[in-house]
Amino acid sequence: MPESQAVICHQPGEATIGMVVVPEIGETDVLIRTMVSGISTGTDKWVINGRFEWGGFVFPLVPGYQRIGVVASVGSKVKSARVDDVVFATSSKNFLNATAGWGAHAEWAVSEQREVFQAHDVPRNSGALAVSLQVGVNAASRLTRPQEQRVLVVGDGIIGVSAALAAEERGCEVLLAGHHTSRLTAVTTSQEKISTVNTHEGWKEILVEWAPTAVIDTVQNVDVIEEYLYALPCTWNSSELPFERIGISEVVFAGHSPDGVTSWANMASLQKQETTVHFVSGWTRQRMLWTLGLLRDGRLNLDPFVVVMESSAPEIGNLLSNISSGSLTDVAACIDWSQ
Repeated sequence: MPESQAVICHQPGEATIGMVVVPEIGETDVLIRTMVSGISTGTDKWVINGRFEWGGFVFPLVPGYQRIGVVASVGSKVKSARVDDVVFATSSKNFLNATAGWGAHAEWAVSEQREVFQAHDVPRNSGALAVSLQVGVNAASRLTRPQEQRVLVVGDGIIGVSAALAAEERGCEVLLAGHHTSRLTAVTTSQEKISTVNTHEGWKEILVEWAPTAVIDTVQNVDVIEEYLYALPCTWNSSELPFERIGISEVVFAGHSPDGVTSWANMASLQKQETTVHFVSGWTRQRMLWTLGLLRDGRLNLDPFVVVMESSAPEIGNLLSNISSGSLTDVAACIDWSQ
């Protein structure tokens, strides 16, 4: 059984490059040599720190849930992929000496065929972040009146930026809110149709003036929700607010609440304003195919927001440390395993 370089977390908060043992492929499995794996500044942080609630992952683990690579071999019952195909893969199978905390950050890994998608002509770096982009695409798809919506996107990480791009592609007017100046600058530099606002610079007054009708929330923080809810219209009576705007508002919750948190919004306040609420999470095969198609057609592009590191570079330790501590200044990052 072959060994592979991988990001290994031996305990919460510690991530290094080490060696893992790749399992034998089963009859419905695909062995993939990774070219690029995409890092989510949110989910990967929670997994590395042992704070992601849904996986039940056991340390040591290999994090990551999105990668592009080349098929090396396939099981006897695999019909959807062939050797030398360029593919995108989500979850990997457990390594023999480490749990797959979805396991994408590895030079070699085995995935079940249902987690593998054809990725010919998909841009490599943007494609390696296709699950994160798919969350944004899913969030934007829930907006019921896109041509009419003024959408506030809360959070300037990879999910927030993906949601902003997807909402703008659907025809919405978009304001992206975050507190990382470098990330907001990257968005305004490359996306002239998307406005930005720093949440540390009196954004509440700006929101009231901008007058959003919908919110995609990738942060899910009680205090932040109270601030933007104040700017949304009501369907029945806005006499308690400093402005009079009657209308239907929508909120799409597209973040993750770590540490077992089960409530992050005041349901009574949402009901009082008769706000429509959507919840999105995870990925489905249909949405992955849709997202990869948008990348292939050039309708969505994450390349301007991604820093790429070689797996053997000295900087990789700093990258993983920044992810773990939540201090990455870029919107997203990729690890290049092809060097």
